[in-house]
Amino acid sequence: AATVVVEETIQELEMGADGRATIIACFQRFCRLLGARGLSDQDASTAREIEGLAVRTFSLSREASASLTSLFEEARYSVHPLGEVDRDRAIEDLRRIQAALEA
Repeated sequence: AATVVVEETIQELEMGADGRATIIACFQRFCRLLGARGLSDQDASTAREIEGLAVRTFSLSREASASLTSLFEEARYSVHPLGEVDRDRAIEDLRRIQAALEA
């Protein structure tokens, strides 16, 4: 299920979907996956706490997940537009996460 979330998000970003909305949606999907594994109280958790759960639960690269979480925080809490550089960064982080999931 996690690999599907990552692959779908990569495809959406490559097809030109809104970077901000897509990154936020990806993070929300990971929260649902964690919830399905019995890890709850995510509404009260910070993005970094959820990242830590995801790293431990899915054996993700801490570096890639930290970078993607930073981008999520920027997408969620900033008002400036996210551009092509941000989209490329998200795709790169997601590919590294995908490799860890498939290993």
